[in-house]
Amino acid sequence: MHKSLREFNCLDVGASCLFLAAKITDNRRDLNLISDFSARISLNQMQYISSDHEINKWKHKILKYEPIIFFVIYHYMDIKLPFQFLFMFRDSLTGDKKIVIQFSFNKISKYLINRL
Repeated sequence: MHKSLREFNCLDVGASCLFLAAKITDNRRDLNLISDFSARISLNQMQYISSDHEINKWKHKILKYEPIIFFVIYHYMDIKLPFQFLFMFRDSLTGDKKIVIQFSFNKISKYLINRL
């Protein structure tokens, strides 16, 4: 983040953190459920939001801030990445090792920031 956390709306950051936490814990909460919940809190309404526009606005915000928050906090999370295994696998390969390793690292990176 190039801005201070205080410059972001706390509801935007909170909703994105909920979505990220649901993805990491494999709880697989639906984005619609989190978007609806965030819209209700922001509008101080506890009944169901009937406006698709408000829910879509929150979906966009959540999907925008989720990778930003992930890249800020991923150093503090306990995620074991298979890089050591990839290096051992690379040593046992014959042929063009660089392409295989590059493909593998790209797949791992995409997996970590992939949206539901």
